Amino acid sequence: MNAKVKVDAFDPGGYAGVGIDARYQDANNSYNFQYYKLTGELKIQKKVAGVFTTLATKNYAFPTGTWTNMKAVLNGANLDFWVNGNLELSATDTSFSSGKIGLNAHRANAKFDDVTVQ
Repeated sequence: MNAKVKVDAFDPGGYAGVGIDARYQDANNSYNFQYYKLTGELKIQKKVAGVFTTLATKNYAFPTGTWTNMKAVLNGANLDFWVNGNLELSATDTSFSSGKIGLNAHRANAKFDDVTVQ
């Protein structure tokens, strides 16, 4: 899944973030490809029975006020997180083999555009 996101502002006092949900089963089970403002990190996470487990993480300076391309590539157990054409994170996990997709913004004034699925 590929999407452009533009964040005008993050809530400075909360756990704000934007990202992509993949292989979504329900509200308690999915993969998340996320940027978290509070920690300044990109993360690939899995959520199983409502509990998050971080599969990969790195520090990242996410820009505000400009369009940023985010892409989640899932091929079997391989999970890749691309930002602006650069592979930023990779992980391997077999918890979910299929599911739905989605976009998320938490405590952020964000817009999404040009969403594609291949």
